[in-house]
Amino acid sequence: MTYKVLETATIKREPLETLHYIEGAPCEPSAAVELAGRYIEFAENVGAFPEVYPQMREAALQSKGFRKAALKNYLVLYRIDGGIAYVIHLFHQSRDYARLV
Repeated sequence: MTYKVLETATIKREPLETLHYIEGAPCEPSAAVELAGRYIEFAENVGAFPEVYPQMREAALQSKGFRKAALKNYLVLYRIDGGIAYVIHLFHQSRDYARLV
């Protein structure tokens, strides 16, 4: 069964903000392209195998059904409900994402 992958308004904004930041930061210019490619791969994986990524370790997030996928130095948070995978947030791994959700 293929799951529908829906992006929340937040996740639609966050990758663009992140990619613009990476493009302007003094780092490898291809980093933004690589992150975008990994995000597309993530979305395809979740659509085909929604439970492929682990559940969150934090009890409060785990109880809400959140899962996470690591994309280089970033984490994508999502949850599964019925036949839909809701992609919720994209955070740099250094951020306190558990407090921000």
